[in-house]
Amino acid sequence: MKKYMACIATVVAVGSVSACGSSNGSSTGSAPATAATTGSKAATGGFTGSTKLPSGKVGVLQVNAQSERIQIWGKTAKDALSKVGWKSEVIDGKGDPAAWAQAMTTFINEKVDGIVTLAIDPAAILPQLKAAKAAGIPVITAGITVAGPGKNLYAANYAPPDGRFGQVLADYLKTKFPAGTEYVDQDLTAVSGAHALITAGDPLMKAAGFKLVGTKDLNPADLVPQTSKAAVDLTAGHPKAKIMLTCCDFAPPIVVPALKQAGRTGVTIAARYDNPSSLALIRQGAPVVIAAADSDQSVLLAIGQLLAKKASGTAIDPKADAGKYTFKMVDKATVPASGFVFDPATQIAAAVKQWQTEYSR
Repeated sequence: MKKYMACIATVVAVGSVSACGSSNGSSTGSAPATAATTGSKAATGGFTGSTKLPSGKVGVLQVNAQSERIQIWGKTAKDALSKVGWKSEVIDGKGDPAAWAQAMTTFINEKVDGIVTLAIDPAAILPQLKAAKAAGIPVITAGITVAGPGKNLYAANYAPPDGRFGQVLADYLKTKFPAGTEYVDQDLTAVSGAHALITAGDPLMKAAGFKLVGTKDLNPADLVPQTSKAAVDLTAGHPKAKIMLTCCDFAPPIVVPALKQAGRTGVTIAARYDNPSSLALIRQGAPVVIAAADSDQSVLLAIGQLLAKKASGTAIDPKADAGKYTFKMVDKATVPASGFVFDPATQIAAAVKQWQTEYSR
């Protein structure tokens, strides 16, 4: 599994790409979280002056730093920890289970105060999760939901509900296209959180009268050519399809140029996350819509929980992120002129402020 999850760095580097979903710009879902919380107390903040918080270190394991969204989450973790005076070690897992295992072993040997994994299902690192638990090192997975054997070894899984992205996209699309519209799916069943978007969105699409006429399951070991080829094959095989519902955030910057070259520019690409590449595509008029969420909250919640545990022994709350996420559809009518829909820097600042209040003497 050499390359998976999200927009490929080389694609991002060479072109403007974007994925966004839109509607009237209003949010759907629960009210936005104003800061990351630590469980028994609200946690936030940058630590200035005297503080009761001891120093610490967190290991952050990225499933694959070629993912644009994974890069953003890793930077959020690093920046937030720096602002509170903690050390961080961010390791790119390169989509390779062997690299994930080695990184986990490194963190355990270094006796870090906690580990945050980004988009790694537990079965792939089961021995290391057991070793971390035996060593008393809490491991929290953030960003995307995980599933499978060993899920209970994570102290918590903080992520916007992945199925909700599919629901938000379906609700939007049925207001823009008539019943009977044909559509195709790009799925990634090898990644549970990615697949959840499709399994939640398809029933709503079908209930609204849309016709699913084709599906391609992507190979996570070869994402860029797989995603491009699948898009061309799906639209060539189903020329009446007007929508491509995709599991993930990496599709728009790959699919848009592929379909343009194939002469299939009339297909709307429906994806997730307010990646800069996807937002750029929307600003340029590409047929892209995305469901966005303030997913950096999940990373900040994980850090807040680890800070609280080190500072006062507070038990990690596996339900600390309940109701913390806001979803928005973004399209050409609602895309911001610049920046993110949910700015990571703003979310970090709010969390740091809370942590400062929590731990200042």
